[in-house]
Amino acid sequence: YEAPSDEGEEGAANGEVEEGQHHQDEGTQGLLAPGQPVHPRKLPLEQRPFFWQLATWDFTYLLIFFCVHNFTQGLVMTTMGNQVAHFFPDEETSDMLAETFSIVLPMGFLPVLLCTLAGISGFILSRFNLSFVVTSLLSSLYAALFLFPTIPTYILLFVDFPVARQFVFSTFISFSAEKFGFRTFGSINGLASTVAGVIQLGQTYLVQICVDPNGLFGWEELDTAMAILPLLLVIPPIYSWLRASCTPATLTQQQQDLSEVTDALLGPSAPPLPIRSSSRLGYDISSRSSSFASKDIPHLGSL
Repeated sequence: YEAPSDEGEEGAANGEVEEGQHHQDEGTQGLLAPGQPVHPRKLPLEQRPFFWQLATWDFTYLLIFFCVHNFTQGLVMTTMGNQVAHFFPDEETSDMLAETFSIVLPMGFLPVLLCTLAGISGFILSRFNLSFVVTSLLSSLYAALFLFPTIPTYILLFVDFPVARQFVFSTFISFSAEKFGFRTFGSINGLASTVAGVIQLGQTYLVQICVDPNGLFGWEELDTAMAILPLLLVIPPIYSWLRASCTPATLTQQQQDLSEVTDALLGPSAPPLPIRSSSRLGYDISSRSSSFASKDIPHLGSL
């Protein structure tokens, strides 16, 4: 038998260390190595590239929503004088209503301010489906009120119009920021505003048709179309509600982790184990006359 030398032991130890480091490096590289690229459609909407965000139903609906309401609001502001003169032949009444509208329009923030202080605006805007439905119904209402030429209905129209206008922009900005993220917020808003502005150029042609006595349609037909068009925007949110109510709710990964932690904290705990000592305790009593041997003391856990 020949005892191993110190150099041999050190070499073997160094070899084991190097082998362990080699395996550790391989494991680290396996963890840090990038996997296969994730398809943009599988990413959350706010993390997708800009053009992949455009190819979604969320952006398509938001664009249609903004273009329709922006177009109808532009028509109302452009044709209010002509429509009041058409529905109220009395020049004094029509002038009074037109002047009232010009006064109420800048004061439209007051009803919205009251809704904000009461918490109504926050409740509606925090639920996008509800926000889309409420905004579309308000827009359909002021268009339908044109068809009832009385002073009280037109006063209600003057109050409803600025409120609906505020909800359109608030819903548009809130939804685009929440769904698409602030990384592409400016691009989304700029593109939607550009498309809505181009479509709004067709207002001049519609007004010329309504003013012309021999036109294809008049103010009544135009107001009816403006009242029906926003109602079509209510269909997707209602369908989303119905689909969510018929589909069983599934917990997200974060909710599942939280549920596991809660169950672990609030679940029944196991009874405590008795304390047992691995070695027996002793005592040593010393006196001037004699010394006693160390005696064992039974531990409480062993009783």
